[in-house]
Amino acid sequence: MNPNDVSNVGLSNNNLIVTSIASGWQGVRSNLPINNIGKDKIYLEIEVESCNNNNSMICLINKSQSLTDYNAPNRYWSDGTSYGKKWNIGDVISVLYDNTLDNGTLVFWNNGEPQGVRSKNLNEQDLYLAFLVFKSSTAEQILTVNFGKGNFKYKIPNGYDSL
Repeated sequence: MNPNDVSNVGLSNNNLIVTSIASGWQGVRSNLPINNIGKDKIYLEIEVESCNNNNSMICLINKSQSLTDYNAPNRYWSDGTSYGKKWNIGDVISVLYDNTLDNGTLVFWNNGEPQGVRSKNLNEQDLYLAFLVFKSSTAEQILTVNFGKGNFKYKIPNGYDSL
């Protein structure tokens, strides 16, 4: 994740662990757009270390999108609102991006189970992986991303590459 493109989150372990550090909405964006790095199909995983079940999201956003706007597009909310099942501590959320299908298709998995197509027609602009989290007085958010330098928990689907 990009330490120069953050809003009130802490980064550790080579910027792969994201921790909420202040009250309110906060976020971080990846260094590179995942849909424009010269690979047709991308796979990565995010482990949920700690979460406030209705106030975390993983999404793909453009470079100008606010890191505190919880109305971000192409999102998977931790409570499963309008897409996918609710996250729990210890869950692994996989992000699958396919440049070749329907002009750019985004799918999330929860613990290896596909949650369905989240978004299509995403190749029109560069999109970055982002985490938007909300810290309340009682719930810290901690998400760990694996772009492929370590072993994935789930098998990468045929044809997909890590970042």
